[in-house]
Amino acid sequence: MTERLSDLLKEGGIRRLTIEIGGKTSRQLEHEMEQEGINISSYAREMLHDSHFTTLETPKELDLAIVTVRNLGLKGYPTTDQVYSRIAELGGEFCPAETAAHLRLAYKNQPLGEWLTMGMKLIADRGGNPDVFGLERFEGGLWLGGFWANPSYGWGPEFGFVFSLRK
Repeated sequence: MTERLSDLLKEGGIRRLTIEIGGKTSRQLEHEMEQEGINISSYAREMLHDSHFTTLETPKELDLAIVTVRNLGLKGYPTTDQVYSRIAELGGEFCPAETAAHLRLAYKNQPLGEWLTMGMKLIADRGGNPDVFGLERFEGGLWLGGFWANPSYGWGPEFGFVFSLRK
């Protein structure tokens, strides 16, 4: 079995992206997405304005890995906790929440029908449910959404997750 995310990179089991995060407030990120015609769900908009959503003052580069549940070697419908544990075992870590907005702005060529879930600390929605950001592309365009991510929620093998690669 693969021991590290770097092994999955070599095997072609994940995609790697480098983006710049930081240097913009949540309002600036929201405005840029609106100007680009990116759809923002009501839950994602609330998350952008949540006190747990913070941004770095100074920009920095962040290496990201996009991996499916299947490529993590997890069987069936593993829970959020199991996916997060497996990523940690492989050497990945949570993305800062702001990564979702920066990635949404940068990843405009996302394949039609792809759903990506951000590997990040959970942010409670208006009902107190744990959410994470998600990036989607449908025929209606690009979306920044908010996905329910209860620790016991099961994810299908085709779901993609985005995590940060350790330096």
